Amino acid sequence: MKPNQLIFCVAMVALLFYSPHKTRAEQQENESNSYKPRIINTTDLGADPDDEQSLVRQLVASNEFDIEGLIVATGCWKKTQDNTAMLDVILDAYEETYPNLSIHAAGFPTPEYLKSIAVMGQDGYGMSDVGAGKDSPGSELIIVAADKDDPRPLWLMGWGGMNTIAQAIWKVSETRSPAELKKFLSKLRLYDVLGQDDAGAWIAKNFPDVFYIRATGVYGWQPPKNGDYQRNDIQSHGPLGSVYPDTQWAMEGDTPAFMHVYPNGLNDPEQIDQGGWGGRFSFTKKAGIRSMSEVPKIQEDGETQYDPYLMYGNTDEKAEAIKKWNKGYNNDFAARMDWSISSNYADANHHPTAILNGDKSRKVLSMSASSGEKITLSAEGSRDPDGDTLSYKWSFYAEPSTYKESVEIQNSTSSKATVQIPANASGRSIHVILEVYDDGEPNLYAYRRMIIEVAGSPTTENLEPDTGSPYFPFPHTVLVTKVRHFDNMCWKIAAAGGTWYFENGETEGKTGFSSAFDQAGNDWIGNDADRGYNKSSNAGGKHEYRGWPNFGEGNFNHPQRKSNSTSWWVDESGKKIAFEDSLSGDHLIMRSSNPSYELEYHFFPSHAAIKIIRADDKYAFLFEGPVGGEQEASVEKDYYVLKDGVHREIKSGGLGYLEPEFGNKFPSPFFYLADSDSKDKQVFYAGVRDVGPITAGDEGWRQGENMVIFSFGRDEDKRAYSGTEAICVFGFTEKTEHKEISSFIESKIKSPFN
Repeated sequence: MKPNQLIFCVAMVALLFYSPHKTRAEQQENESNSYKPRIINTTDLGADPDDEQSLVRQLVASNEFDIEGLIVATGCWKKTQDNTAMLDVILDAYEETYPNLSIHAAGFPTPEYLKSIAVMGQDGYGMSDVGAGKDSPGSELIIVAADKDDPRPLWLMGWGGMNTIAQAIWKVSETRSPAELKKFLSKLRLYDVLGQDDAGAWIAKNFPDVFYIRATGVYGWQPPKNGDYQRNDIQSHGPLGSVYPDTQWAMEGDTPAFMHVYPNGLNDPEQIDQGGWGGRFSFTKKAGIRSMSEVPKIQEDGETQYDPYLMYGNTDEKAEAIKKWNKGYNNDFAARMDWSISSNYADANHHPTAILNGDKSRKVLSMSASSGEKITLSAEGSRDPDGDTLSYKWSFYAEPSTYKESVEIQNSTSSKATVQIPANASGRSIHVILEVYDDGEPNLYAYRRMIIEVAGSPTTENLEPDTGSPYFPFPHTVLVTKVRHFDNMCWKIAAAGGTWYFENGETEGKTGFSSAFDQAGNDWIGNDADRGYNKSSNAGGKHEYRGWPNFGEGNFNHPQRKSNSTSWWVDESGKKIAFEDSLSGDHLIMRSSNPSYELEYHFFPSHAAIKIIRADDKYAFLFEGPVGGEQEASVEKDYYVLKDGVHREIKSGGLGYLEPEFGNKFPSPFFYLADSDSKDKQVFYAGVRDVGPITAGDEGWRQGENMVIFSFGRDEDKRAYSGTEAICVFGFTEKTEHKEISSFIESKIKSPFN
């Protein structure tokens, strides 16, 4: 296919070469909801082979979508493109399998149609290839598709860079009225995988109303790399299996884009917080969801020049929101690859149809209920086209529900189940998932979701906050509210410099800082910052929770650890303050204690200071978190800066002194962490007094890909030092000259309570 082939004339695009003959599968489809999402891919084919992998999966499921464009474009890993040859090879393989696929399900697009919408997008990188004279067949195709008289939204999926989409938006913004531009943008739904050029930030900054998801939780859901599943169930299966390459880095990193809109009954893709095969996302837009680490290497301020820009991002579960459905999507792919090599309908397995309370569609349903009521849900009438035996599973999906405690479901493996609405669920939503699966080979799943809206007004304590994001706009003073964060009750302490989440002891006595968000939305401590990167054998090698300050024995002030701690607020005389809905002021004081320790945390707009009231056992202060506050950033080197201004690399490996020449004495009253983003704030940590004797060990090390740990006095012989004015100060500071940063930090050391 020639790169300058233009396919966007209306007559050509209108041709839909679908097979006219009726199939057994078509009859099944007619019984269910035939709604198909409209999608266009832009892919940097030829960079990472995962694009080829994702395209094979998409093609064997293409009867579920209206694919309106396959656009070869660029990204940070492939900054130029000049042909569609790799795409053509995969479409040729699809052409060989098309007759077989059409036997097993209706609606597969013809090879001729797919080839007619396979075009070149931008052939240069990022925003350097957007603007006057930069139109491409791909950008024109996007405009034509969005202009169609079709009420369905158009999902534009960036498997590579976003500049072909940016060019389409740029042209419409330059050639149409504001009202026409608004109409055009209202039809678009952008799903950006990881951010692979600077065009996404440009779009989000200049067109803030556009529906824009940047998915960063796209690793960790896949089967084992180059394992039995990939070899036996995919690659060994005919023409499409032969063009499914071995995994080089990560398997199918772009697949979540179209799995998000997969019409399997599990979720409504417009409701991005519901969760499905493509992940779960927050409706609270976040500032500064950064692209892949290669983008700032190409141009340091490529994205930051557009700060602040806001996008929808993954919820805290990241890839776990995908992985929870792994048997369903893995078996779906395997079965469809079986279809591609089978010319006999009876030689392969096919999906059951799940019926929920008599509804045969794939829509998400909702119903009303009262607290304390029992609700009956029914899957009766569900059936399997192969006559296989069906099994049922009803489950409470807590993450998208606003009710967060346990929900009892009776007869959860029967076709009829009873949901006991909790007495304290007034004003909350309860998401119940139905999974219907057959006993074929491989067994296939169908899903339905019932959202139960419980009547009444909610109680304040159970409110789920907009966690995973900073307080926005930032207050000039300090604002404290009580929220649930990572399933634990916390004080949300919003200040001018950043937002802190401190577990308040109400959840199993847990106390400690579980998150510290800067103004760009980066979490500098905790937040499962080592998720997906921890190479240790702890907890099965999956991930390890980190937080701050990990203060003393018995898990006192160790986030997400059970202890016998309590927390409360006091005035400046130490008198307890009754906390109702919120507290605000320029200087707020919280106490936290157990039988061995009692601390005061003093919060100011610019920083926080910790005072030791009582300590009857040894303790140490640790800072544990990701450099730059970005848990998934790819960091080649991590640096900490002392009073002398030298940027010292944090050593990888394990426990050890910061520098051999330091011995056991930390030669600075403070350190701060530096990242590559000049516009972000950075965290600082200062010891106000000597934090230990000469024998106390002061250590720092790197763990996993992006986790750093600093310890002030970790030796076993270290005893508590009580009565000091303040043991440490921490907060955020603007990036500027080291002299100015040092002056600011030292002023807080000198006067920590001002």
